[in-house]
Amino acid sequence: AGKDRTGMGAVYLLSALGVDGHTIRQDYLATNDLIQPMVEKNLAAARKHGATDALLANIQDLGTVSGAFLDSASATIDAEYGSMRDYLQDELKLTPAEKRDLRELYLQ
Repeated sequence: AGKDRTGMGAVYLLSALGVDGHTIRQDYLATNDLIQPMVEKNLAAARKHGATDALLANIQDLGTVSGAFLDSASATIDAEYGSMRDYLQDELKLTPAEKRDLRELYLQ
């Protein structure tokens, strides 16, 4: 459904805006609160059709986000690029002027 790509896109944007890591994590995990009704509907339908515990666990895992996913992505970025700041600058080619423009657009 794109939740993982969208979630990481939000992580990149919030990082570029200078939002602290704790707030970024809370925002990322808020997806679960919003998506849980759909996940519950999918789980109920699967149970109705005799889904195994393994399938139910997969539906739950694929339908939600996990702090462990974010931690893994962050650790990979740190290991490969040094920091999120370096990743944004060196890989996504986000310039200081563009960061300033983003802050003006979204924080004013």
